[in-house]
Amino acid sequence: MRTRADVLADLNEQRQVKPNSYASNMHKVYKIRELEQELGKIEAEANDTRVQNKEHMQQKKLEFIVDGFKITVERC
Repeated sequence: MRTRADVLADLNEQRQVKPNSYASNMHKVYKIRELEQELGKIEAEANDTRVQNKEHMQQKKLEFIVDGFKITVERC
């Protein structure tokens, strides 16, 4: 799988290309949209991973009772 930096580099390169015909312009537009979609998928996966990690970290909570005292330990 390509990294975000690879996709951004390709996207920048495609935006720099000057089309010399209608067909090459259409290909350029298609390629740019394709790269933007790929970038969106990569960023969505990264955001989803961050949310899952945050939820997982919030679940790190220990509770136990010692001599009638309830002790709660949470991971910040």
